[in-house]
Amino acid sequence: MIEHFFNLHASNYQVDSRIIKKNDVFFALKGERVDGHDFLRDIELKGAKACIIEKDFNGYVPNIQVFRVDGVLKFLQDIAREALKKSKAFKIGITGSFGKTTTKEFLVTILKEKYSVSSTYKNYNSQIGLPLSILNMDRNVDFLVFEMGMDKKHEIENLVSFCQIDLALITKVDLIQEGFKNVEDVAQAKKEIFLSKNIKNKILNFDLLKLKTFHNEKFITFSIKNKNADFYLKNSFFYEKNLKIKLFFPFSEKHFLENALAAISIARILNIDFETIQKGINNLKTVNMRYEKVFIKDALFIKDFYNSNFTTMKESILSLKNYKNRKIFVLGGMPHMVNINKNCHRKILNLAKKYSDNIFLYGKQWENLNHFVYKDLKDIALKLNEILKKDDIVLLKSARFYKLENIFDFIN
Repeated sequence: MIEHFFNLHASNYQVDSRIIKKNDVFFALKGERVDGHDFLRDIELKGAKACIIEKDFNGYVPNIQVFRVDGVLKFLQDIAREALKKSKAFKIGITGSFGKTTTKEFLVTILKEKYSVSSTYKNYNSQIGLPLSILNMDRNVDFLVFEMGMDKKHEIENLVSFCQIDLALITKVDLIQEGFKNVEDVAQAKKEIFLSKNIKNKILNFDLLKLKTFHNEKFITFSIKNKNADFYLKNSFFYEKNLKIKLFFPFSEKHFLENALAAISIARILNIDFETIQKGINNLKTVNMRYEKVFIKDALFIKDFYNSNFTTMKESILSLKNYKNRKIFVLGGMPHMVNINKNCHRKILNLAKKYSDNIFLYGKQWENLNHFVYKDLKDIALKLNEILKKDDIVLLKSARFYKLENIFDFIN
């Protein structure tokens, strides 16, 4: 069946019926809210070449190629495994509680200066997203870079089982999800990325060595804080064994420098020369909605609302502490953090008061903290329109849940 599947020569592989196009293949996944089997008529009308459905499905079956399988998700992952077996590319895996998407994009930018590279699409790092991304990418390249995420234990282990990466890196580990007892518990789940049978290099942020999970093992480390790391960056000087190299970065924020260092560390392990690395660094760009900078009305707006947790919100605020400009913070709530750290919103508000001139809060998580909480993004935008001055810095930080980007619909 698998060989027959590959002989389809489909245009693309999809799990979302809304974006199906002619000659695409559709995987009818059944989720908590939506069942892909309910949209088989739609994908037939759109010209899909084939669909994968559950073996026991007894509803409408389209007049196209149909694969009946025991578990559509398992079949998707098995197909991705087979697809990778045919690839001779060196495979790299990146995980972490945060910073993995930016690190992945930075690494891909550097590698592309000299090699052919494919990587997971955007943040397609889940049990569904990663195998789907693998099927849709060009695998006849020098390097494949996979971002790996998880919601619970053994999920990264499963991703690794069909990716079989050669090199793996963990950016950071923090307690930002429910379902884990503590940071050590999260670390154990992230460490699963090193279970690949093909693993040659295990790379860690030096900070993680303080966790028991990473004791009594040998890792390659990187750090912007500790010079004992194998790869160390300070004041734009990169240190590696007896080497000291001056590098020039298009940003100064610590979290971006740390992500860049992680990418550079992988590049050096792959014996990429510094001239190539610097060319790559020159082309580094921040990822959409991750500390993305735009100028509106002569004020700098920092869009940092792709994701949010206590640590990343704290880092975003502290990244602006040395600026002399007037600072305005628009902070959305962090719904997923409430049961993990009950005082996190109060702590963030106190920190924000220390480093800002004006604070706008949005989301019920900020209630009962003796500060006005807005119910509508439009009201925040209208107020910003009134008070904005030249050279102001406006930080917009929030969890994706609140879709803070919609505020720009009302900014003049």
